[in-house]
Amino acid sequence: MQGDFVRAVLQVFRTIGYKLGISAITFLSGVLVTRYFASLSDRGNYALVTSTLLFGSTFLSGYGAFVNYGLNRLKLDRSRLLGVLARLYIKLAIVILALLIVSVSLTRAFPILFYISFILAALPFVILYNYSSRLLQALNEISWVNRMNMVQASLFLVGAAVLYGLNHLRHSALSHISCLSR
Repeated sequence: MQGDFVRAVLQVFRTIGYKLGISAITFLSGVLVTRYFASLSDRGNYALVTSTLLFGSTFLSGYGAFVNYGLNRLKLDRSRLLGVLARLYIKLAIVILALLIVSVSLTRAFPILFYISFILAALPFVILYNYSSRLLQALNEISWVNRMNMVQASLFLVGAAVLYGLNHLRHSALSHISCLSR
C-alpha cells in the first residue's frame, strides 16, 4: 500500500518536471520564432497558422475524449475502437490531402493559400497527435503522454532553430554579397 503511494507521488513529481521542461522549451521556441519573423506581417501569418491549428486541435479533442469514455466507461473492445479511429483518420487525411492539392495549385493566384496549405499539411499530424494522446490517457499511460508532449515541444524547437539558422545564413549571405558588390 505504501509502495503504491510513493509511486503515485513520484509520478506526480515526474509529470511536474515534464510540464516545467515543456514550458521552458516552448518559451525558447517562442523567442527563436519571434527573432526569425522580423516583420509584423510575418508574425501575423505565424499567429494565423498556429491559432488555426490550435483551434483545430481543441475542436478535435472533443472527439478524442470519447476514446477515454469508450474504453473506460463503456468497456468497448480496444482493437475495434482503434480500427474505427484508424478508418476515421484515413478518411480525414484523404479529404485534407485533396484540399491541400487544390490549395497548392491555386497558391500563385491567391498568396494567402500558401498559409492555408501549410495548415492543411500540418493538420493530419495534429489530428494524429490528438487521438494518440487521448488513447494513451485512456490507457492510463501518463508517462507516455508526458513523453509525447516533450517530443512535440522539442520538434517545434528544432524547427524554430532551423528557421532561425536559415534566416541568419540568408542575412549573412546578403551582407557578404553587398560587400562584394562595392
